[in-house]
Amino acid sequence: MDHQKETYKEEAQELILKIEAALLELEENPEDMGQVDRAFRAMHTIKGSGAMFGFDDMADFAHKLETVFDLLREGKTEITRNLISLTLKACDQMKMMLQAYSGGRAADSADSVWIIMSLRNMLPELKPLDHDHESHEEIVPEKSPGCEKIYRVIFRPDTNILKDGTSPVNLLNELRELGDCDITAHPDTIPLLKDYDHEACYLYWDIVLTTDKGINEIKDVFIFVEDHSEISIEVIDEGDDVSVGVETRRLGEILVDRGDVTPEKLRSALNTQKRLGEILVEEKIVSNSRVGAALREQQHMRRTREKVWKTAQTSSVRVPAERLDALVDLVGELVTVQARLTQKATVDDDPDLTSIAEDVEKLTNGLRDNTMSIRMVQIGSTFTAFR
Repeated sequence: MDHQKETYKEEAQELILKIEAALLELEENPEDMGQVDRAFRAMHTIKGSGAMFGFDDMADFAHKLETVFDLLREGKTEITRNLISLTLKACDQMKMMLQAYSGGRAADSADSVWIIMSLRNMLPELKPLDHDHESHEEIVPEKSPGCEKIYRVIFRPDTNILKDGTSPVNLLNELRELGDCDITAHPDTIPLLKDYDHEACYLYWDIVLTTDKGINEIKDVFIFVEDHSEISIEVIDEGDDVSVGVETRRLGEILVDRGDVTPEKLRSALNTQKRLGEILVEEKIVSNSRVGAALREQQHMRRTREKVWKTAQTSSVRVPAERLDALVDLVGELVTVQARLTQKATVDDDPDLTSIAEDVEKLTNGLRDNTMSIRMVQIGSTFTAFR
């Protein structure tokens, strides 16, 4: 966990730089909504990861900033120089928080309160969206049943999500905060004990969510796992037709709508316990070979999708700068030894030794180039501060 917290501090520092860069671009071009989205995503990641690893004050502060940029994304407020200036001050405050976590001078909580209050005074739209406990009773409006929609969310995370330091439980808890939520876990993908990896996540979830929030706010919950997860979000009830009363759809209708069964298969299941393919062949609706071909096509599509999914996965490793510096030093010494070997082969005029020296030189040059490229950092992170 200590390693994960250190990783979070490093990533948060990089995300703050991204926010600052986006703000500076917005100062030049206030109409650039791409930069607003960029800053919002960075704030959302700081908030989500901070809450996950115990940086609660950081997460809470980032959440309030995120709310401001959510208003910008929805077109409910406009970019101004004062807003940019305040958000830059907020970035400085988050840097102070990170330094405090690392043993530096503690960040002044009064500064955080001043920044948030200044934003609130500047943007009256923030008041109905604020989630401070002290004003909770004042800001939660009464909701009529017709203003809420029912969503079906299917969340199938990558099996390596736990290894990446992300907890699906925290994401599900965020969904619960959006409204009335029923969650069903599916354990059917859990392998036998001999194939079980205790660090892997085999579960996936079906969620039925009743909320007055929009689909973008639901998508934002999964904003930093969406590239490595299967996520489906659809509206199953608009909530604007009160004439239907309390009558609900039958189980078969729901299964068909979800795509779990076809209407034909449902009808067959209601009349017989035999498999669909067997029934179709027996009734001579389709030949056995046609059924076999369809099954092979199905299996092929499944294998192809699994292959594409595995190929699409990416991974990265964070290495402390001290280790990279040590590696660079070792490569430098290796280059020196390689030069001595080449000189020795030339002086002795030994063809075998010369051939070995040439091979070592090629390997050394490749290792040197790769090591130097690993040690490089993005120049933008360095020069952003000068702006």
